[in-house]
Amino acid sequence: MIRNIFCLFLVFLLSIWNVRAYDFKSNGIYYTLKNGVRTPAVEVAVPPSSDEYRGEMVVPASVSYRGNNYKVSAIACRAFSGCASLTSLTVPASVVEIGDSAFFGCTALKYLVLEDGDKPLRVGCNRYQGISAGEAIFHDCPLETLYLGRELQYEGGFFYGYSPFYKKRHLSLVIVGDGVRQLENRAFYGCEDLTSITLGGRVSAIGNYAFYGCKSLRELVIKEGDAPLAIGTNGTGKNLFSDAPLEILYLGRDLKYPESVGHLYNPFFQKASLSMVTVGEAAKAIPASAFQGCSNIVSFTVGSRVEHIGDYAFSGCTSLRELYFKDAEAPLSLGVNRHTTSSKGEALFYDCPVETLYLGRTLDYSTSYFDGYAPFYDRTALHTVVVGETVVSLGDRLFFGCHSLARVTIGGSVEFIGNYVFRECAALTDVVFRDGELPLYVGYNKFSSDGIGESLFSDCRLQTLYLGRTLSYNMSSFYGFSPFYQQTRLSSVTLGDYVFLLPPNLFYGCSALGELSVPGNVSEVGNAALSGCTALKRVEFQDGAEPLSLGYNLFSEAGGKNLFSDTPVETLYLGRSLQYISGAACGWAPFAALPTLVRVDVGPLVRNVPDDLFRNCTRLETVVVGANVESLGNRVFQGCTALSHLVFQDGTRPLEVGYNLYTPSGVGRSLFYDNPLTTLYLGRELRYPDTIYYGYSPFYRMETLSDVTLGPTVTAVGNRLFYGCARLKDLTIQGTLSRIGTYAFYGCPAHP
Repeated sequence: MIRNIFCLFLVFLLSIWNVRAYDFKSNGIYYTLKNGVRTPAVEVAVPPSSDEYRGEMVVPASVSYRGNNYKVSAIACRAFSGCASLTSLTVPASVVEIGDSAFFGCTALKYLVLEDGDKPLRVGCNRYQGISAGEAIFHDCPLETLYLGRELQYEGGFFYGYSPFYKKRHLSLVIVGDGVRQLENRAFYGCEDLTSITLGGRVSAIGNYAFYGCKSLRELVIKEGDAPLAIGTNGTGKNLFSDAPLEILYLGRDLKYPESVGHLYNPFFQKASLSMVTVGEAAKAIPASAFQGCSNIVSFTVGSRVEHIGDYAFSGCTSLRELYFKDAEAPLSLGVNRHTTSSKGEALFYDCPVETLYLGRTLDYSTSYFDGYAPFYDRTALHTVVVGETVVSLGDRLFFGCHSLARVTIGGSVEFIGNYVFRECAALTDVVFRDGELPLYVGYNKFSSDGIGESLFSDCRLQTLYLGRTLSYNMSSFYGFSPFYQQTRLSSVTLGDYVFLLPPNLFYGCSALGELSVPGNVSEVGNAALSGCTALKRVEFQDGAEPLSLGYNLFSEAGGKNLFSDTPVETLYLGRSLQYISGAACGWAPFAALPTLVRVDVGPLVRNVPDDLFRNCTRLETVVVGANVESLGNRVFQGCTALSHLVFQDGTRPLEVGYNLYTPSGVGRSLFYDNPLTTLYLGRELRYPDTIYYGYSPFYRMETLSDVTLGPTVTAVGNRLFYGCARLKDLTIQGTLSRIGTYAFYGCPAHP
């Protein structure tokens, strides 16, 4: 009561003393001219009435008076004293001094902005008390939010109230700008409601007790800076944030704190309240035991410039489920959780139940048994892994024993995957190898010198695969043939445009694979690449200008097996010219004797269809031949006893066709001799040997042929082309025939 009466009396006296304590008024603010300074300047003056300054106020950096510009350089003593209706104030960088008692009695001032500036701001106090604790400049102000863009200079002793924001119990949000280089001792001492603070990148030091008693501080942001940030303590045996229940931390740079026995001054040691941590782009290391015992951290992000993570850094982080390593080209060195010389050690994330991992760095770690093999060894909760585009290798045993790992995405720059990387990953079903121009070498799960080894994914149950890279691997049986050998659940495979080779044995024994599309850049499909793919019904060789070389399944002089001998292919799109070894020793041709093949489409970039390609495909019904095919080889459709529909797409160049059998002493057999064709669309002029030794013409005596359409580009019909086609009743000529060869339609019910 006595204090309130004194304050009212003081306000009354001030209102009398300062009736004429100003020189002019501008935009609602009173100013006094400052004398004896080089640059014309003014200071904010005491108004005639405390009601003059109210609500939200912004002090300008300069004002005009009688045609002159004046820099606003100070706020006078008692300038806002008694302004009980002032709620918000912005102070410009031009102000370098705030006088004593400038905010005395400002009992509504909640929002304060001290704008960024390079020059320090000198502030007075509210009351000096030489016997007991004094009062700092904002003692009477119930501040809630603060932007501090200036270095403050003040008398910080006990008799002056320690610091301007000492025990500001209502202060909840603080942002420290880049103009501040140091926070003095007790800067925010006793700010019990302080919830969030952001420290600018130029703050180089934080004094002792700066956050003492900040019992609500849950969010701390330390922005990136050029140098480490030195921090003090909360007293003997207590770290700087000992009172703060931090939950969210952004650590943009390295910290320096007093050395001690144990971890007394490690600011985040056993900080059980922490739940989310991001290490920013200026931090170079995560020290040993940095987050040891932080049992509630759920998410952790490692910045791209971190070079090393020390031992025990995550020991006891028993809730860590999300781990993110930002992309960087430089390798990241990892310590361990426990090293032992007598038994298996513990790797860095031994205590962490990591579920999702983004790995944007190549990791450098010990693969020793005494160090726990690998950082994610036996992490049974790990479910999803994404490897970024800057990673070049995955080391041995990296995900060994990750029994719940279901999805893995591997970046396009990875050049090497070590041995045992996915051993015992029994839940791994989805794998993506992102597009990459360089081949990727992959290791194995087990080497066996006296039998069949185990390939890289031998313990996995793959179902879907995106392969955007050419893979390189040891294809010997001692190493398990290929990474996808006998993946009996693999049903979906997509090959990217940077796959240039399907090596031998690649999908050997993948008995659930139903369809396969081979990109136009693939130059070779190796031997046994599709052996045992007993569910493969649809194959597409995408359009490509260069020929595609195809291997075989088994070479045997007594009769080999061709590349698709084990596959029940029903439909085929052939967008490439093919090259392969023909003959009985290799099964004649890749699709020869394929009893399930029903339809074949030959694309527009194919120039030739080689000998024997579809020989003895007894269920082949429909064939569409592309417009640019220049030749059909010998015996291409021999034994295709169901081929009834044939289309030669419109083309301008003649098409050379071979034969089924050449008999120099008798009647040969023409190309479609064995085929019961019923419908034919002929969009090309055909050229063929018109002699008895080759069977005269492709459709000679084709007694099943009933419907023929000659396309608009066909201008000539060769000798004997439809000779003896006794059932040909429907003949459609879409263009104009300029030449009809001898006996071309002899014996046909329908003829032009």
